Amino acid sequence: LLPTEEEAFTAMLKAAKIPANKLTLNPKQQARSIKPALQSMLSRDVAIKEAAQKATVAYIRSVFLQPNKEVFSTNLPITAFAESLGLPSAPRMRFLHVSD
Repeated sequence: LLPTEEEAFTAMLKAAKIPANKLTLNPKQQARSIKPALQSMLSRDVAIKEAAQKATVAYIRSVFLQPNKEVFSTNLPITAFAESLGLPSAPRMRFLHVSD
């Protein structure tokens, strides 16, 4: 879950009487960033880059279409998410610009 989604989703789980335990990572055991390796791999292989772009669009679209806007906010850090997949920038997402 994204930090913005955590509180609302946890409240929903508690209301449904579903136990949830938060896991934390030991900062001393955290791995180094794989972002440079991902960027290198995407620059070498076009198919993997296209898959990362499709994955970004599919994830953002799935959040955008969720009916529960308390948990799944459409105000997402899209560029940061795309960069975490090794993309230099977020792919174009036309569905975000459609007016109701």
